[in-house]
Amino acid sequence: MAGELGIDIDLGECEDVAALAGDVALFSESCGRFVVTTKEADAAAFAERLRGLPCRRVGRVTDEPRLRVRCGGRTLLDNDLTVLKQVYKVTLSDV
Repeated sequence: MAGELGIDIDLGECEDVAALAGDVALFSESCGRFVVTTKEADAAAFAERLRGLPCRRVGRVTDEPRLRVRCGGRTLLDNDLTVLKQVYKVTLSDV
């Protein structure tokens, strides 16, 4: 959010996630899952270091300030980052 960059994610390649309902795929907590970002130029070397491990490239950082998440052809999220930042910063007492 701080960098005003967006992200475009497609979870369709993650069979275990693609089989779940959209809300479960996005918000359930599981052990051992994490997201890593790299520069485009470093992506292949990073993937090579993790060869043989259960990991996948699921998206890319974009210049457009939007959060887009798709899974198996379904759009799960497509929101403007400015709106998401405003909602994030609102406290329950402000609602």
